Amino acid sequence: MCSIDIGEAANSSPELSVEPTNWEKQFPPELTLRVMELLLQKDLRTLSETCSSFRRLAHAAGLYIPLTVIYRSYGDRDSLTTLDSVLDHVTATSDSPLNLAITARFIHWSELPTDFKDDIQGFIASIQRALPYLVRLRLFFPLSVTSTVYAALNAHEAPRLRDLTILHQLYDPPFVARDLFQGNAPLLRRVSIDLSRSEPLSVLTNVAAFREVTYLRLTIFRAEHCLVLARLFPVLRYLVLKYGTPSEDQLIDLRGLQLQRASLSCACGGDITGILTDASALVGIPVVEYNIPAVEYAAQAVVNIWPAQFGALCARVERYGFGCERAISFGPADGSWRRTIVEVNFNAQSEPPPLPAAPEIASKLVSLTVDKSLVFAFIRTSVTLDALRELFVDLSSDDPYSWPSRDNPFYGERMIALEQEFEDSGSQPVRCPALLRVVIFAVPSDGKPVTVSPATVAHPGRALIVCGCSPALILAGCTFADVPMPPEVHEIFSAVDFAESAGDCVPEYSHTCRYSKAFSPEAWV
Repeated sequence: MCSIDIGEAANSSPELSVEPTNWEKQFPPELTLRVMELLLQKDLRTLSETCSSFRRLAHAAGLYIPLTVIYRSYGDRDSLTTLDSVLDHVTATSDSPLNLAITARFIHWSELPTDFKDDIQGFIASIQRALPYLVRLRLFFPLSVTSTVYAALNAHEAPRLRDLTILHQLYDPPFVARDLFQGNAPLLRRVSIDLSRSEPLSVLTNVAAFREVTYLRLTIFRAEHCLVLARLFPVLRYLVLKYGTPSEDQLIDLRGLQLQRASLSCACGGDITGILTDASALVGIPVVEYNIPAVEYAAQAVVNIWPAQFGALCARVERYGFGCERAISFGPADGSWRRTIVEVNFNAQSEPPPLPAAPEIASKLVSLTVDKSLVFAFIRTSVTLDALRELFVDLSSDDPYSWPSRDNPFYGERMIALEQEFEDSGSQPVRCPALLRVVIFAVPSDGKPVTVSPATVAHPGRALIVCGCSPALILAGCTFADVPMPPEVHEIFSAVDFAESAGDCVPEYSHTCRYSKAFSPEAWV
């Protein structure tokens, strides 16, 4: 998130234009504000520096000053002093347009000092004082200060608040939230709650501050009581549910919700749909992301989260983070729905991805896009894809462990070693008997073609021939390192073409059918 200089944010800079722009003449402020509400902080900051009207609208859209406040029971009150100074500045005028985003952490030793409770009152008073100006609040606090924290939050309205995070450390006390912000937080849309048990939420109904929440990130270590989410979040559209301990007690109820996206994961493995009162509720959700602990759970994931009926499928295989998180997303070419299976695998580059051995997928998967680093892993997948016609290899990702972006001779050696290892294992490679073409594409930011080593193409190409097909090869936005083209490439592929425009070869589903990692920042706005 961008930071904002306090003095700069407080004043309308004389350098800003005060004349109405062409935009202002053509579009009403209400429409401009709605557009700005869809922007990220860095974009709001840029717009706020163009003219005084846009600065005013940017503040109304949620442009904020970010602050992190840490209370340590063993001293160090610097961040609290900074918060008080900022509040003095913001409250200098009764109608200040400035917004605040506060992350407050309570840190203490296991044995609290005797004056801790008295000390904490001043800390909470500062947070309470900031409520009228908050657009985001993130609270991390222990059991010992819960009553004090909620007493402050329940005592005042939060008219600008859009994003709330609450994390209870250690064991959970009763969730004192029924009168949160006196029931008045009209802009609150995003809530994140991290609890040890479900009880603090399950006993609540009709929390006025949650009536318009559309995005919920809920982390529960153990569910002991039934939690009906529609009672607390009646208009919820996006749900990220993380569960700590596997359970078959079916205690999370999604019925009554009109979800557009759902992300499910269980930290300890197992099938997280087992904690749902009715797993069939997932079938009608357009986008479901399902985190599995290992590939063997993939087939079960398909049964639990797949739409009842579907036609031709497209898919994309990707890798994230430091290379240990791998995802495969399925959906139609028009992007109307998506199912993503995610696994954590520290050998993602060489072990087969989570392609479920399900007949309905093998018979309907017509196009597949694979990130460059996972091509060999895909080849090693022991599954037959009878309907696959197109295989796309995406060289555009910033993955340091993959195909060379410019020149990486080590990768060719690595490919040879992996191929030999695969041959020695006697495993059956993926079979794509109907494959017509392989497209290797890149969209370089600098406009220069990406250089591809011939060995990078030859090894997977030979594996595809073993599978009984001889597809055509198309390169878009990339070229071979060796000129003229190596003869072995012509021997492997039925034809080799170079596309004039890389964009013409990027499949339409490349962006819609991919893992969003619990949704993009814009998804919940």
